Amino acid sequence: MVAASAHATPDERRVWGDGRRERIVLDTAVLSWLPARDLMTSTDPSTNRSPAVREQLAQAFAVTPEGRTEVVRGMLDGHVRQAPSYWLQLVLAMGIATLGLVLNSTGVIIGAMLIAPLMGPIVGLAMGLAIGSPLLVLRSLVRVLGSIVVVVGAAALITLALPFQAVTSEIAARTSPTVLDLLVAMFCAFSAAFTTMRPGSDTVSTAAGTSIGISLVPPLCVVGFGLGTSQAHLASGAALLFVANLCSILLFASVTFLLFSFDHVDFEAAESANLSRRSPVYRAASFVWERFGSHSSPVLRLLMPVVLVAAVYVPLRQALGEVSWEVQVRSSLHKLLSDLPLAQRAVRSQVTVDRHQVHVRLVVVAGAEQAEALQRTLETQAAAIAGVTPSVEVLAVPDQAALLEATRVRPAPLPEPPRAPDVGELRRRLDAGLARSWPAAVAGPLVTVKLDLGSPDRLTADLVHLGPPLGAAAEPLLAAALSEAVGVTLSVQDVSLTASEASAEAGQGQGWLPALGHAVEVARRHALP
Repeated sequence: MVAASAHATPDERRVWGDGRRERIVLDTAVLSWLPARDLMTSTDPSTNRSPAVREQLAQAFAVTPEGRTEVVRGMLDGHVRQAPSYWLQLVLAMGIATLGLVLNSTGVIIGAMLIAPLMGPIVGLAMGLAIGSPLLVLRSLVRVLGSIVVVVGAAALITLALPFQAVTSEIAARTSPTVLDLLVAMFCAFSAAFTTMRPGSDTVSTAAGTSIGISLVPPLCVVGFGLGTSQAHLASGAALLFVANLCSILLFASVTFLLFSFDHVDFEAAESANLSRRSPVYRAASFVWERFGSHSSPVLRLLMPVVLVAAVYVPLRQALGEVSWEVQVRSSLHKLLSDLPLAQRAVRSQVTVDRHQVHVRLVVVAGAEQAEALQRTLETQAAAIAGVTPSVEVLAVPDQAALLEATRVRPAPLPEPPRAPDVGELRRRLDAGLARSWPAAVAGPLVTVKLDLGSPDRLTADLVHLGPPLGAAAEPLLAAALSEAVGVTLSVQDVSLTASEASAEAGQGQGWLPALGHAVEVARRHALP
């Protein structure tokens, strides 16, 4: 319970309760949540100037005191009555927007924007901040937060159930907000406040345009898509866009309501009619009123959206700088391609500038050497323009003359005749190999070596020696060692000579001649010195 001030007159007191007995009696002499109406009775012209100007502005747009009261009462009364319709429209808009984003259909997304009712509680929250209604603030805030959870969660579930999850251009367009999006939200906030102040047929088109202009449900669906596909950069970018729109609507719609004197509306009776004394909302609103209602002013109530707008301005300003850089680099690269003669002959060109990365891909009608020269030129000049290392790819497509030249029948080149081996070098290598590998202790000393040049890639060496034969096992081993030394495949022919004496008994005359003839024949056959 709060007792009335001893100095407060009956006209200065307001009762906020259930209408049957006083629950909280507040002294409006110190209550700044509703200061404007009591201040209007001041005799100081300086204190009456601002309310008078605002009243004149309201009259200029046919916003009457009765109309202001009906708008506030309608927001309070319609919160519970319109709840089923609100949640149905929100779920339908979420489903349409999610599928439209995945299908990359602008028309489907616009349809979802027209259905989405999320602007209502956000404008209601702005009205609550402007007039100082704790009930309207709490109800609208709870509905906004609940809507965010429902849309993001349901969009994530739909994304997981889809057979494909490609990032379309409509999805990507809602992940890179800038300060310009904040300005769009500002104008939409003024438009939404205007349609709220003057409900009627003359503002139907304005309301439709506002629904299309502002982006609330589609960014939340992109957040759900990012969560469903585990792509954090998509979710964070879309969340920044939604927060920027939300903060801008809260701030500028609240300012608009204050400019049109909505803080003069007596909302206590409407709140009392919408509350049960035992309801949790009643108790929460009472707590807010007791803690903040007696000493907060419209300026303090607007401080929250101002701080939020200032907080989102920093990343939005950085994003605007990034977008400006991308536009300038993209424009300079297109001009560069138009100035290069060979690039003008490109049958296909693609320039991608995104997230401080530059990719250039050209398909030109030219030869391979010309394409390589163009690629080097583009890499150098694109790096100078962008300030980053670009990725440049130039593919050459032959023209008609090059194709005819490539298909022209040419005589097959004659095979080169085999080159005669250097006999002296082969003999030197063979002698060196024999010096290392010949088993003189077993096979005896070599008498001579005859090299047969049967073919350039295969040679035969006749090894004549005094001693027993090498044997079947030793010949291939010696041939492999000599082949490695010579560098050519070499086969070995073993010629073994056994030392013997040719003699005859006295009286036999020339009996030693047959043995001597055999030795001479062997020497002749192997060209022994």
